[in-house]
Amino acid sequence: MRKVSIKVEEVKEENVSIWDYGKFDKFIEGKLGNKSNEVMGICFVNGNGEVYGYEELTTGFGDSANLKPKDLVKAMVIYEATYIILCHNHVNEDNRFSQGDLEFSGIVFNYLIKKGRVMLNHLLYSGKSNKIEKLFEEEVVRELLYSDEPGNIRDWKLVKGKEVGVNV
Repeated sequence: MRKVSIKVEEVKEENVSIWDYGKFDKFIEGKLGNKSNEVMGICFVNGNGEVYGYEELTTGFGDSANLKPKDLVKAMVIYEATYIILCHNHVNEDNRFSQGDLEFSGIVFNYLIKKGRVMLNHLLYSGKSNKIEKLFEEEVVRELLYSDEPGNIRDWKLVKGKEVGVNV
């Protein structure tokens, strides 16, 4: 049986807001940069868009990391989080979401909504190019964060203009 340890790093003192793009991007770069393996982590976000915790949930071998949605919920329950931002890195030069990344995002989103929790975004950091790609556009993140019923959102437009249907 695989165990996931929950050792949440509090970041409250850093005053990181997801709306302060420069500071937030530096924060993500600090967490995911300079890694030799793929890492999957989550940022815990409050209702004002402030990051108050970060947890590196899994480290993969080479260019893959395995994570189950229930591992995310476990971390969210322990840290009393309603909102998260899923984040991971690619150790190769590819700074695009893979089909597996997109499918996992949909699975996680659906799973969390059923548990009364919300995935605000999925970020991909490419260490070789120092770029952060965001799965959802800002308007979608704002609607998820500030909407009374985020589960009503069904179609996501990606930053690159692709579309992913999410059935909740």
